[in-house]
Amino acid sequence: MFSSSANALDGRFSQRWNIQRRLQLVADVLPSLHPTEIITHRFPIEQAAQAYQLLDQHPEEVLSIVLTY
Repeated sequence: MFSSSANALDGRFSQRWNIQRRLQLVADVLPSLHPTEIITHRFPIEQAAQAYQLLDQHPEEVLSIVLTY
């Protein structure tokens, strides 16, 4: 499982990519994103074990899983 975070930048980029510039980029790009397009599976929270089992046993079939409450 992978995730990313842009909370801390390599010092080589911190002058060019300050917090204001990073937030502006997010504000500019956000309207064009469609995160529901990458959801491949939905599971009720009660079936979380099955969702994790799918991730573990067949990661090639999963792009994104949503647990619903």
